[in-house]
Amino acid sequence: MDNRKLVRSSTDSYIMGVFGGLGERTGMDSTILRIIFVVLTVATMNIFLVVLYFIVGFIMPTDDETDRTAGRPSEPFDSDSF
Repeated sequence: MDNRKLVRSSTDSYIMGVFGGLGERTGMDSTILRIIFVVLTVATMNIFLVVLYFIVGFIMPTDDETDRTAGRPSEPFDSDSF
């Protein structure tokens, strides 16, 4: 079983990184997930999907935040920082 958490991507991000993180977690291409979301939103004319996207974006931690909370530095150690 995969123990990775679902987090927003800080590298594969257009608006908030939700689909970038979802793509990394599921192994799917994030562009495909974005296209599916846009088509589904336009086809159903459901503004709730857009609101839900932003709610999830504010709730999900970014991958940088999870590195800090786990006690690991988010950037590699640099001896010049002393």
